Amino acid sequence: MEENLTTSDIKVSMPLYEIRISVTGACNHDCFYCGPFSDGKHDYGYANFGLDQVEGISGLAKENNLHVRLTGGEPSMRTDLLDIVKLLSHNGIDDIGLTTNCSNVDGRDISNLADAGLGALHIHVPSLNRSVFEDTIRKKVRRELINIIETSEYCKRNNVRVEFNTPVTRVNLDSLPELMSFCYDRKINLKLIEEVNMKKDQINETEITELMENWLSERGSMPMSEKIEKVYGSVYNFDDFFFRIAPATPDLVDHLQGKERKILLDGRYWIGGRNGNYLFTPSYFLKPMEGDIGDLKRDFNHSLGLYNEKK
Repeated sequence: MEENLTTSDIKVSMPLYEIRISVTGACNHDCFYCGPFSDGKHDYGYANFGLDQVEGISGLAKENNLHVRLTGGEPSMRTDLLDIVKLLSHNGIDDIGLTTNCSNVDGRDISNLADAGLGALHIHVPSLNRSVFEDTIRKKVRRELINIIETSEYCKRNNVRVEFNTPVTRVNLDSLPELMSFCYDRKINLKLIEEVNMKKDQINETEITELMENWLSERGSMPMSEKIEKVYGSVYNFDDFFFRIAPATPDLVDHLQGKERKILLDGRYWIGGRNGNYLFTPSYFLKPMEGDIGDLKRDFNHSLGLYNEKK
């Protein structure tokens, strides 16, 4: 971040709560909606994040009581993913999450990761319909759907927090009732995401809400929904799980349309690696800077100061 950036240059939508580490920029899927605001694919040059770099940022997370989310690309392409989780846990990080497409992860892997300190799993699931799944990731699937089902069921049996994350598109829209039924019957958290694009075929929040509420009505189960801050959307709480609709934030849409000049700070700080250096940014509105651990800490502390000023 530019060090002369001030509170007049930014918008803060929520307090800083998470460091998001892109452990690799590589991905074995090619989802058609994965674009410049993904965590590492196609866009800003994230490569492998070294174990020594994990050591370097653990203090930032621990000192500021921040959740750590491991992302990519696809994190399970790292053969040393278990070592990364162990190292974070050893360094005092007790709130670790993982985002994965489950192509290389099964129940045994999650068991080992959970024993090492992993507390939450976020599974990218475009659909449980094989044809729709393949159309979305633009390749033939092997064990992906089996792994998703077996891994999520393992998590439920063993008290590992699990959530399905599903961007809603014209491709997967008709298959969503099957996905919702699977999650409802197994009490798995489900987040339906309003995919951000500037095309006329975008499925908007209103359409997603109508689909979900029609499905709930047909099931004879209509919980009271809680409409919370716009960045979170609508939450439908059941006994011990929830469905959530995550809308595209107006700030992001305005930014993509060139209407918004201010930089959005939405509670996440992104860190990755390249050529032994750190890549880091406090906002998906900004391209990452590259530098050593001292550069990273200076930018992080400057960003934290802007969050605190906006309280």
